[in-house]
This record gives sequence, structure tokens and C-alpha cells, in this order.
Amino acid sequence: AVAVLVLAYLTGTAQVARSVGLAKRALYYARTGDDEPLGEMWDVPGFYPWKDAKKTGLWLAEHAGADDRVAVRGFEPQIYFFAKKRYDGRYFWTTFLTARRFSKNRDHLSREDFASFKAKPPKWVVALSYEHEGVDAAETYEALGYVRRVVEGRFVILEDVGKLAFGDGVQW
Repeated sequence: AVAVLVLAYLTGTAQVARSVGLAKRALYYARTGDDEPLGEMWDVPGFYPWKDAKKTGLWLAEHAGADDRVAVRGFEPQIYFFAKKRYDGRYFWTTFLTARRFSKNRDHLSREDFASFKAKPPKWVVALSYEHEGVDAAETYEALGYVRRVVEGRFVILEDVGKLAFGDGVQW
């Protein structure tokens, strides 16, 4: 019983500390308009690259044309928000296509995703810098003809420069 109380106290203390930290960041933002400290709290090194995602989205917002479409691979939908862009394809994220544990129908869904991508290729692709094969890898899109433009930490931004070549089979 004592161990449960101690655990509840420690968990409660951690939650209170996090809440106080969040309140301080929110007050700072309200006073200054600087949202960087709020954004930093979402950055989890090695897992959730919020700062890299924000930089990637802002780079795209600055460099992509008004009607350009972007395909963000992996699971980073906030990039679409920061870039003020969207994807016309079947799936706007691809984590569930990378391993069978995420989807028993992965092969079927991958074929759907590739057919949609091939039918209307986006001008820009954001791939994951730490993946080197499959749907999330920059190398996959370079093999199709996309050109690497920028690496923002865990993300690679690639551009269609008019030289895309799709084979007959599914490429991921």
C-alpha cells in the first residue's frame, strides 16, 4: 500500500511539474509571441523530431509553389500544417505501410499507395533521413527521379524536377 502511495505521489509530482512548465511556456508565449519554448516541449530526441518537422514545413512554405503538393512519408502530419500544403494521394502518412505489425493488409495498402502516388506524383516528397529502403526512404524517391534538396535533421526534402520514371511494379 505504501509503495502504491509513493508511486502515485511521484507520478502526481511529475505531472504537476509538467503542468507548471507548460503554464510557464504558455505565459511566455502570451507575453512575447515567441512559441519556440512551447514547440520545444514536443521535441523528443530520437523519437519525435518536432523542431526538425517545423523547420522542414517552413522551408517548404518558403520554396514550394502555391499549388504544389507534398507527400510526407512516415507520420509527421504537422509538416503539412507548417508548409500550408496538402497531399492528393491515397495516404498522407505511411507508418502503417512499413511493417506487418501495423497492418495485416500492408502489401495491398502499399499497392494502393503506390498507384495513387504514380497517378498524380507530388512536386515534393519529405522522406526520413534515417530510413534507407522502402516507402519512407529518400533513396526510394531518388530512384524514381526526385532530387534531394535539403536535409533538416531527420527529414529529407526531395523535388520532382521533371525526370520521374516509374516502373511497372510497386516501388515500395
